Amino acid sequence: MNVDAGCFNDGVTGWGLVIRDHTGVVSLTVCKREEVELSPMLAKAVGLRWCLSVAKDLLINKVVVESDAATVVDCINGKAIMAAIDPIIQDCCSILNMFKDIKVTAISRNQNFAHELVQMSKVVGSKNWVGTVPHQISHLLCNDSVSAVI
Repeated sequence: MNVDAGCFNDGVTGWGLVIRDHTGVVSLTVCKREEVELSPMLAKAVGLRWCLSVAKDLLINKVVVESDAATVVDCINGKAIMAAIDPIIQDCCSILNMFKDIKVTAISRNQNFAHELVQMSKVVGSKNWVGTVPHQISHLLCNDSVSAVI
């Protein structure tokens, strides 16, 4: 799972999520847009909590979550503490305990396909694509090799 968040100048926050299986086949892509003004770090933490909730709701037991928010990932993994996002991190840790096998890792922005969905949320708002990807990012996923296999 790739997850990302972005804060826009007009008081809007966008999120993106890509769920692929261990072979790289996409099962779900989502962009979400809300009229809420958050700090970038809080938006990333809220996005990670949303991603974990989606995985839980879809009954995914084994998952690798990838985010380009290294500080948020460090907080989730107990390597850092940030008071501003700690309540969200605590929520995430509670959700993490519901999974059989889960790993939360930091990746670079250019590896995070959800970043493009965040940008799309500005235009399309909140939208789901089940079993497919929007044509705007299909070229990115087609050229990707899966880096983490469970």
